[in-house]
Amino acid sequence: MHNGSEKSVSLSKEVRTLIDRDPYVRNTLAEGLINYSALARNLAPQIKKSLDREVKEESLIVAIKRYADEINGKVDRNDYLDFLARSTISMQDDISYALISRNKQVLREIESLLDKTDWHQAEIRIVIDAPNRVIAVLKAPRMAALRDKFEEDFLYFSEGNSLITMRQPIESKGAYGIIADITGALSKKGISIELVSAPPDLHFLVEEKDAEETYRTLRHVIKDAKKAIKEEPCK
Repeated sequence: MHNGSEKSVSLSKEVRTLIDRDPYVRNTLAEGLINYSALARNLAPQIKKSLDREVKEESLIVAIKRYADEINGKVDRNDYLDFLARSTISMQDDISYALISRNKQVLREIESLLDKTDWHQAEIRIVIDAPNRVIAVLKAPRMAALRDKFEEDFLYFSEGNSLITMRQPIESKGAYGIIADITGALSKKGISIELVSAPPDLHFLVEEKDAEETYRTLRHVIKDAKKAIKEEPCK
């Protein structure tokens, strides 16, 4: 009995973990719009691998239904749409992207770029100080100056990009499903992106040839949210 109980807890925990990794699936489950059997079949291979044992589909369905009952109604569609509807978009061209070896000289030079950033022109720079490397998204002239000094420290370099920024309300931070919906819309258009998330803002790095289509797609996402709010029946 004890072993059976432990196995049940492990299965429930693994089901929750896998569902929580996909905001779209979690939202759909919370809204009661997903087929438990289909989801169970989809999760089965991952569950078998992580638990290192066979799991009956019936047991998976029970675990999924229990979690669905817990989160049912916890996704407020009106709030979700409101976050998208209140978002704004901006775009910058002539952007370069690089991965650079992390050292004191590089960090010092990047820090000095702060004083040169033209905030009045809404210039955006993104620098992520990660272990052993620095991720930098900068206007091309500033990246060129950095590369001239530290070319041998550049691990990867890309130019000819655009940066599209979607600014969302501060309360949208951590909201489930928003990123999944947006990236899904871009994927349907065949647009390849690098996503740099700084919640609640989302930054999309794309090739300049895809910039206008990316901008239009995000505008449609916002317009569709506004339209859905108007059509949503009053509670």
